[in-house]
Amino acid sequence: MGRDCVRRRSTKIWHIMQLIRAMVLVEIVVVALLSRHAGAQTTKELNTIADIYAAVRACWKTTTFSDPAELAVRLSFTRDGKILGKARVTYENKTAPVGTRLRFRMAVMNTFERCTPFSFSPDLGDAVAGKPLNFRFRSNSDSGA
Repeated sequence: MGRDCVRRRSTKIWHIMQLIRAMVLVEIVVVALLSRHAGAQTTKELNTIADIYAAVRACWKTTTFSDPAELAVRLSFTRDGKILGKARVTYENKTAPVGTRLRFRMAVMNTFERCTPFSFSPDLGDAVAGKPLNFRFRSNSDSGA
């Protein structure tokens, strides 16, 4: 009886470790893809910070999730609209299952990959260059940022 308990406990630990590895791998992929700046540039020149959020909302595409998911990302841009450095997840709704959270992170990453680099006006580029902006994404609403 003691061996069964140990076996079940080690199996649970193994499964938890696999989930943690998967989450770390997805985070590495998200950072790598967001740092590439290889997405299609938006054609409209953005003039205000509100325009940046509107452009991200326009790019936001998500699939239907069975559980509500929420994610906040902080990142900075260069003067020419590319993502500067690494995006950082600052909040994630932990009540959603791990699989939902991973798919949701991928949807957020795809949004920035599709949208960037942005076409900033010279004044907006000077104003936002290097300054962190926060974007919040929710699965249960039509708009993201």
